[in-house]
Amino acid sequence: MAESRLRSFARKTLASVLVPVLLLAGTAIARTKEKINLISTEVSYTQSDNIFKFRPFIFTSPDNQRTDLMLGRKFGDFTAYGYWMSDNKDRSWIGARTDFNINSLKGRVNTNLQFRSFLGLNEKSDNCVYFIPSVDYKLDDTFKVGILGYAKKSEGQGPFFYLGPSVGVNLTDKLSTSISYDKDILKNYGDLIFLNVVYKF
Repeated sequence: MAESRLRSFARKTLASVLVPVLLLAGTAIARTKEKINLISTEVSYTQSDNIFKFRPFIFTSPDNQRTDLMLGRKFGDFTAYGYWMSDNKDRSWIGARTDFNINSLKGRVNTNLQFRSFLGLNEKSDNCVYFIPSVDYKLDDTFKVGILGYAKKSEGQGPFFYLGPSVGVNLTDKLSTSISYDKDILKNYGDLIFLNVVYKF
């Protein structure tokens, strides 16, 4: 019992230290290059197959802040959401998000294919689509490692596509975080450091 508690304490301590260290390391790696920082906070609540997601603060450097709201429902491995988002530049969108999950190796590997499509609600807001594929390997109940892709195409603008390694950490039963360092595959904007924090009720 004492050994189990000690092991649990060690994992939580390591998890609490690992995330800021990875963020600083990623920043140091990209210091000599043009880079974009993306920080996302999310509160998620699930009741049966119904899902509510609220992202009160999404920051993308240098000066974009956004808020997202999603209402969804699971249908087996497929999840569909109605989606609204708005930012600090008086732009807003309404659209849909779909997720398709594939679990393999007895649940240790999870592949997620996420697609979002949005209609701009005013003349400042261009129609846009996102494609966000990811693959994660669960090391244990605390850590997972994987690959994250992040692509977007807005009407009248060139696309971007980021791809790189990611690390996920379950800080507690309800609080988790992940960080990735993604290369700008199309070389249009600069590399991306993405930090995501999620609290699940």
